[in-house]
Amino acid sequence: MVKPKVLLAHLSDTHLGYRQYNMDEREQDFYEVFEEAVGEILREHVDVLIHTGDFFEAPRPPVKALYVAKEQLSKLRDRGVKVYAVLGDHDLPKRRGMPPHSLFTEYLTALGLTKDHDVVRSEGVEVFIGGVHHIPKRYKEGLKEKLRRLAKSAEGYGKSVLALHQSINKFLPFEYELSFDELPPSFSYIALGHLHRREKAWRGNTLVAYAGSLEITRRDEVEEWKKTGKGFFIVDLSGDQPYLHPVSLTRIRPQLEVKVDVSKLMEELNRVEEEVKALTKKPILHLYVEGLRIDRRRLFETVQSKLAPYLLTWRPEVVEKAEPEKIKAKEGLDWISLFKEVFNGDEELAYFAYELFKLLKTGSEGVEEARKLVEEFYLKGGWLDRKSGGA
Repeated sequence: MVKPKVLLAHLSDTHLGYRQYNMDEREQDFYEVFEEAVGEILREHVDVLIHTGDFFEAPRPPVKALYVAKEQLSKLRDRGVKVYAVLGDHDLPKRRGMPPHSLFTEYLTALGLTKDHDVVRSEGVEVFIGGVHHIPKRYKEGLKEKLRRLAKSAEGYGKSVLALHQSINKFLPFEYELSFDELPPSFSYIALGHLHRREKAWRGNTLVAYAGSLEITRRDEVEEWKKTGKGFFIVDLSGDQPYLHPVSLTRIRPQLEVKVDVSKLMEELNRVEEEVKALTKKPILHLYVEGLRIDRRRLFETVQSKLAPYLLTWRPEVVEKAEPEKIKAKEGLDWISLFKEVFNGDEELAYFAYELFKLLKTGSEGVEEARKLVEEFYLKGGWLDRKSGGA
């Protein structure tokens, strides 16, 4: 007897409305990949779409983001796809108020607001779908209680899915809200959001996975995008264990990372020129230039005249090589240990400080990313926990 196909799509971190580098083109990029993802989901003939948070870049997104969301969600509704979403930290209002999801109640169900679960029937099989919106670390016990209740409600269903937007220590060891072994092992599939790269692991018979973001939101995502792509998962619940099929998108704006010694700059720029000319979409270039006594103005003018017609934008980072004796003096410096000493052994705060330090030392390029990191740390309660603890 052939088992009925039970398919769902797992999508996450679309960040509609994100205007990276304050550019119209970058905001449009996020809309385009979302539209592509919806088109691919419809071609896969899934019954359910689960979005695991950060649907929007902010709780008050621009009108264009709301328009695109409504347009694409209506396509899914018209084709009979049921959409469930949990709110990520970017979606949640900073004060009491309505999240943007409230505008789309005829198109999606926001789990964790008026209801925390639903049961859908797919090919004659009942599938339990539960979810919790993002909860900061300082409310961890409340989150664990919600998970216990959902696990209890899911008992008796052969197929069950849990949707969360949280950091898990197995994947983010220095900045997390839950440990991997605190995830309930009774669900068939745990769909996660927040982490922008694709990850998966088994907890007993439960498959736990991050779908990742649809677009590149930070330059430290470029290398992973080259290796594994970006997109979403098709989750097949037909068998005894869930099976993941990654779908990679093609309309993502290319980003290049180039590291060169200033003495070989023109040679490398010639190579990059040939590479970017072949691309159908103007890329973003992250250019790392090393050398002694670099003339920054001349560097900028050279790159601008050589590559500007073929790039959307380029982000420079100039690293002045230190004299040999200075390099020797810095050998063995352990920044993590240094920060831990400053923060009285607080390991999480030390790693946060180190990540912030790495971003800020890159210059203007890192300011936006550093601001985002601080905001995430603050919203998760890291600062408040320590402030109250020291009172």
